[in-house]
Amino acid sequence: MAATNNPAGRLLNMLVAFRDAGTNDQSYEVAWANVLGVDADSLEFRLEMTRLAGLPLAVHEAVLAGGSEDQRRTAEYWMPRWLYPILLWDKSAEGKWTPVVDDDSLMGLTTLSALLSATASEGAVPADDDVARIREGIDDALVAVRAATDLPVEFRALLVARLYAVIRAIDTLDLGGPGAVIDASEQLLGAIAVRTQPAQRKDPRVRKAIAAVGAAWALFLSGEHVDNALTGWSHALELVAVDPADPTVPPADLGPPG
Repeated sequence: MAATNNPAGRLLNMLVAFRDAGTNDQSYEVAWANVLGVDADSLEFRLEMTRLAGLPLAVHEAVLAGGSEDQRRTAEYWMPRWLYPILLWDKSAEGKWTPVVDDDSLMGLTTLSALLSATASEGAVPADDDVARIREGIDDALVAVRAATDLPVEFRALLVARLYAVIRAIDTLDLGGPGAVIDASEQLLGAIAVRTQPAQRKDPRVRKAIAAVGAAWALFLSGEHVDNALTGWSHALELVAVDPADPTVPPADLGPPG
């Protein structure tokens, strides 16, 4: 399996899985549904295919941003072959399987994945257990915020939307990779820093959200052990959640952990 810290690696994994899932008596639609783990007749399948269709574009943009002229030509040459089974997934509805993913096109993706993994990695890919633990913490924070009916309506809606976005990014790592989790986490933390007052950031429910999402950010950015990520952000939220000029906050609360 290719590295999932770059879009070429994720697209490669998806196309290989699609190729391996195909049989002569099924459509592309059924093959993709099996790869994605959803019902081919469901709305979720169509939404997942929409997300999947973004991977070739992400590869193109990544190569344009940091690739050589040869690498850009490689991506442009093979792009139609990578796009065909994704964009035309409903064209084999009669159950006639035609191989459309060949070794040559996959070799081009393999080369680009290795390049991007080494030079333009989007972040770290943590162990499954660490991901599950981080996700559980964010889910707990989401439950707490949803139940916080005493928070201002717009502020609570903002937190719920941003927390859900982080969870969704974690749940679709095979498509969005670590970069999607990092981006969603930064959007939440940035929104809290810019759009809230210090008193709101001191609320225990908000602090819980900051700590949980901050830990996810640290974990997917650097691959730091989950315990270190959780501990570091439990302290770091002190610097975000309180106003240093607030006379009700003892100076010791802003110092390094003992």
